[in-house]
Amino acid sequence: MESYYCVESGVEKSVPSESSKGLNQAELLMQYVGNFEAPSGKDTTEFVQFKSLQGQNVLSLYAKVVTKGKILFEETGFWGYDAANNKIDLSVMVSNGYVFHYLGEFTSSDKLEFFDVNSATGNKFIMERISSDVFKETSIINNKTVTRISKRVEIEILVVIIS
Repeated sequence: MESYYCVESGVEKSVPSESSKGLNQAELLMQYVGNFEAPSGKDTTEFVQFKSLQGQNVLSLYAKVVTKGKILFEETGFWGYDAANNKIDLSVMVSNGYVFHYLGEFTSSDKLEFFDVNSATGNKFIMERISSDVFKETSIINNKTVTRISKRVEIEILVVIIS
């Protein structure tokens, strides 16, 4: 009796969507360098600081959510361009122990869309540039949508808590 063995092989490569072709993902990422504040409800604001690391591929992230002058939690992480798959990698650790990891891409020069890599629920995060100093943030978590406006500020976020 003859035996036949079939071996299937191939190379999987991420191909940019039509809407992102031709966009320089690493260059567009740099529009987020700076300090931002985003009101998140009554007496609550998130302060976010992005700093460029080693040129134009990675931003370090530090954020804190403050209510009535008290820090509720802090976040640290990075947004980095991964040339291997032409995506932006967003990884953040929160002081309450939560870790999140998203992958995304600029679908236009003004719109960055991230998708949760650890969840099959379809969670996503969208940043839309309204102007050079204003971004609209839309989070869709567990089918619940929250939108807020994030504005660039000139002060260092480490000092803001004093007020």
